[in-house]
Amino acid sequence: MDVKTVMNWRIGGLVVVMLGGIHGATLAQEQPALVVSEYQVLEQRDAFGVNQLVLSGVVHNTSTEEAFQNVSLFAEGYTAEGELVAEAFGILVNQCNENTPPDFVLKPEHAQRFFAPLDVYEADAQLETFAFFLTQTALPTQASPIGETALRGVIPIVDREVVRLEWVTTEAEEGASAQTVLRFAEGCYRDVFTAWEWSEFDPATDTLNEIEHPRAAFVTDPVVRERLQLLDDTLFNRSYISFAPNGNRLVHQTELNDLITAEANGTYRRLLDDELFRSTLQGINWFPNERFIAYYYGAFGDQVTYLVASSAGQYASTPQRYSIPSVTVPGVLPDASHVIISGQFGEETNPTGYYLKPVATDRYELLFEWENLPGNNFPAPVVKSRGGLQVEDALLFVLPTEDGNPHLYCYDRRASELFDLTPLPFSLSTSDRAYMEISPDYQQLAIAATGVNGGLWLIELDRMGACQE
Repeated sequence: MDVKTVMNWRIGGLVVVMLGGIHGATLAQEQPALVVSEYQVLEQRDAFGVNQLVLSGVVHNTSTEEAFQNVSLFAEGYTAEGELVAEAFGILVNQCNENTPPDFVLKPEHAQRFFAPLDVYEADAQLETFAFFLTQTALPTQASPIGETALRGVIPIVDREVVRLEWVTTEAEEGASAQTVLRFAEGCYRDVFTAWEWSEFDPATDTLNEIEHPRAAFVTDPVVRERLQLLDDTLFNRSYISFAPNGNRLVHQTELNDLITAEANGTYRRLLDDELFRSTLQGINWFPNERFIAYYYGAFGDQVTYLVASSAGQYASTPQRYSIPSVTVPGVLPDASHVIISGQFGEETNPTGYYLKPVATDRYELLFEWENLPGNNFPAPVVKSRGGLQVEDALLFVLPTEDGNPHLYCYDRRASELFDLTPLPFSLSTSDRAYMEISPDYQQLAIAATGVNGGLWLIELDRMGACQE
């Protein structure tokens, strides 16, 4: 979806009317619970390639006790002289502008995005302000407070739609120790990372700060974009351009889905694969030494194909078109020697479950059976190293239980045993996604999810009991 700002302003004077009033009418309540803010006019290209103006923003529930269902929004746009020149009807949406579920509840002290196609009566009209009319067709509903689920070792950080996780270690100054922080982003997974809202969480000090991604300045430089052949905004937004969290090179896809690596300034481009035009890139996950896995599928329920390579442009696996499809997004061992895939492989009598497979050969080692495999929107498995041989490592999985709820599991390769560590406080629809990344010291696990039940949680692995030293 191609979205760009055509009127890059936010109106400071907020006009809010509740329950179907009219512009200029006396409000039924002096301080309405639902408040609109942070809105802007955007130009969006629809599925037919036609550009249309839309009104996008945020609805805040300022109540500390009441929740609201079936929230809808009507807006009127006015010129500076007070002439009505535009109107819009909108609904609550997620970060990708997809409708919230019918049973969605806007909880107390929460906010949700809205999206409203804008009908402008006069082509040359100068919009100055908007009046908003918010309605809810259901009675206020009592909702559980934030943090209702108190799970041992599971720490809620934010309750927004988080689409990217990066553990980064800063260089230590003289006389000081290195600092590891969690960098994360809120936004739509389909957009380029410069369109996301980035934050940084420091577990040592329990502080959270909004930041600009340190690589954003590189890829927004017109010279760099020209070198990468990404000057077109639509192409740039679907490029999946990605940097190794502590690395100096990047990877991205071209208009024909060719996979390219390059220096941060766009030089020394290397073609990795030019046979990807039939495949849809869905994500890039990084692991040590600037290696990565790029994974591909068409839609929820499709099997996942993949390739493992380095930012230097070196393949570690077979090309993506020759990969053995997995039901779920594969994990990768830190040395890029094996992938962790799911399904039924090898002999017909072999069980369905998770297997360890060398990246370039068709050999399969069953880790454990699991009939109720998750979808391709669940997090890829990650490795918890014990600092010795790989056969001593532990592998972390998010798996659905029999009732469909996600739990964190640990497979101890030393003991060849699977442990249920803890339930997780989120649920995924078919359009939602979840991600997880382990800290460099292997003591903390960050798990994020998109959708209306999305958020970011930090798991203290040393409090989980199993799979420790």
